[in-house]
Amino acid sequence: MMSFKTRLCEKGLELSQNLTSSIDYTKRLLYDLGRLLILIILDVIPVVNLTVLGYFCRVIRVPRDSMELPPLRSFIDLWVQGLKVVAVAFIYLIIPFVLMAPFIALTALTWMGFPGLLGFSVPLAVFMLIIGLILAFL
Repeated sequence: MMSFKTRLCEKGLELSQNLTSSIDYTKRLLYDLGRLLILIILDVIPVVNLTVLGYFCRVIRVPRDSMELPPLRSFIDLWVQGLKVVAVAFIYLIIPFVLMAPFIALTALTWMGFPGLLGFSVPLAVFMLIIGLILAFL
């Protein structure tokens, strides 16, 4: 049976190898200036930038041991994949935004001149804001 220290050292080596291979994979994109330039231009254009998000999804789907970047083609499929990611993110963020809504409403009402609401509900609203931010971050 291996000791905890031995397992920790092996995990450190795995982490080091993983980071090295990740950096090497990223360098491949930097060396392919044509693809990088196309992705940068697409990312700047609103709505079309969903194509870049779809390409990121394609990169994530590539097998771990592959060092080749996926081809940059079928832009419509990439755009649809990016739109799916945005839809899922929007659906996921509904709950954090609902939790943050009381704090936002209290802040807005205070700025509009209704300071009487602050007395009893601020601690609860701040607590809900913190929970909502944690969920949004996760």
